[in-house]
Amino acid sequence: MLLPRFSLGRMFLIMTVLAVCALIAKLAVDGKPWAIGASVALGSVVVTFLVHALLFLLIWPFTESRRRRQGVEHPQAAAFPETTPPDGSVGPMGPG
Repeated sequence: MLLPRFSLGRMFLIMTVLAVCALIAKLAVDGKPWAIGASVALGSVVVTFLVHALLFLLIWPFTESRRRRQGVEHPQAAAFPETTPPDGSVGPMGPG
């Protein structure tokens, strides 16, 4: 199988959305004001996602190396240790 996780319907949906985006971009080139605004809005969303992905890929190796140096197996376990409060209560409503 070429793309095992994509159904034919999902691929048609993606192609349709991209075709509408291409049509809006063509109308923006033709000078339609609403299409220019829609293209700028769509482009800014795409650029924002790309910048976030790039920043994540730049920061992730540093956080992983720091985690490995400190020997933390599960980052959430270090953030939320399982200890009982000093007054002996178990949860938000107190004991029992």
